[in-house]
Amino acid sequence: MTDPDPDTSPLSCPEMVELLTAYLDGALSAGDATRFEVHLDLCPGCLTYLDQFRETVQIPGWARSRCRTA
Repeated sequence: MTDPDPDTSPLSCPEMVELLTAYLDGALSAGDATRFEVHLDLCPGCLTYLDQFRETVQIPGWARSRCRTA
């Protein structure tokens, strides 16, 4: 029995979390980005995690802009 090709095997949730910032930075290979997106299509928990991460990353920028206008 052979191991599955790592470029086509599904991502686990811990692997998705490990690749999250690289995905958001556009630094993943096309294959890894596809695997990441397929995982999100199949895993509502990781999709929620991604959405929460995006919101958290946006907060510092929002807070800086609010402080400048105050």
